[in-house]
Amino acid sequence: MLVLVLLSIIVILNSRRSIDYLWVSRRSSQDDAVDTPPLNLPKTDETFLRNTRQEINETQQKVQITEPSKLQNIYEDYQRSATSEDVISTKPVQFPLPPANPPYPQQEFPFRYIINEPDLCDNTVNIINVIPIAPNNVLARHRIRKLWGRREVSDVTGIRTVFFLGVTSSTQLQTNISKESLIHGDIIQLSFMDSYRNLTLKTLSMLHWSLTYCSQAQWILKSDDDVFFNPFALDTYIKKNRNYNIICKICYNKDVCRQGMSKCPPKWVIKPEEYQYKTYPSYCNGEAYVISSSLAAKLYSAANKTHPFFIEDVYITGIIAHQFKPRYKAIPAFKFKRWKKSNWNRHTLFLVYHYVNAIYLNIIWRSILESQELHKELMKNQEWL
Repeated sequence: MLVLVLLSIIVILNSRRSIDYLWVSRRSSQDDAVDTPPLNLPKTDETFLRNTRQEINETQQKVQITEPSKLQNIYEDYQRSATSEDVISTKPVQFPLPPANPPYPQQEFPFRYIINEPDLCDNTVNIINVIPIAPNNVLARHRIRKLWGRREVSDVTGIRTVFFLGVTSSTQLQTNISKESLIHGDIIQLSFMDSYRNLTLKTLSMLHWSLTYCSQAQWILKSDDDVFFNPFALDTYIKKNRNYNIICKICYNKDVCRQGMSKCPPKWVIKPEEYQYKTYPSYCNGEAYVISSSLAAKLYSAANKTHPFFIEDVYITGIIAHQFKPRYKAIPAFKFKRWKKSNWNRHTLFLVYHYVNAIYLNIIWRSILESQELHKELMKNQEWL
């Protein structure tokens, strides 16, 4: 009798679970994060979720969720550019390269899109902001969507934002990601496990997706999920430096981390058989960098698609890039800063933060909007963090 009562309670609790929230987590690393309680989204988001509840429920009935480890959890409703036969196929899928006679050979990419947004870009997009992010870091995605990720801001700057995820081992988290994608339409998910060691695969996927589905963008901005940037200042800065094809904070003559060396985090230790030299070529700080689409096509073509060097900024912007002799533009230190209350001014392009109080981000964002001629228009319907 007691067992029946307990089972009844569990059923009741499960039935009251709402799909009107998304699980959030505090970010510790790309591959080591802990789930936290649900995020109570702003009232407007809750209203939108209620209005679309029926659509989401109907869609979820069509979604086939299988074990992510088998790489078969392909969501039919998100594979909008594929046929039903392509979606349910378990054979490796070849990613098409950009169609307009690319100056490099066709190459296979051994992963498939689990979630795709092939129509996210339009002719107004000049810069595509690609953000690698852990599946459970909903809080960061929510925050970015309220700031420079807003469509109203994108329409002014020509910068569109999209998030890139790998596969999660949690079926519940995967379901939440699916719902989040339905609501916002700005998530791309690839069929490899999301981990720090797979960050280079994620970056290559970002290059491939940008070249294939956002070919009208002249620039690709890669930024981490804890990087705050001024989209208006960045747009102006890029236009003034269009003769360069990589814009970033440059790292010069960095020593390769070996086992036993001091100040070398274990995750960055490199074996001699992985990289034989003592120093890396000059490369871009991976927190944020901008690459021209023409150079991105060459980098993607030259990369090892299945077993690349796992430190992505070194590999993409250093080891591979140097064979093409790119024109680097170093972002001055006063434009690329670590978080301090006094570190932000109108000249700052990038601000790297960790666990910053949302109040400060709101203050910075308000000051950015107020510095624009269209600030009154942009301030309309602005939802603060």
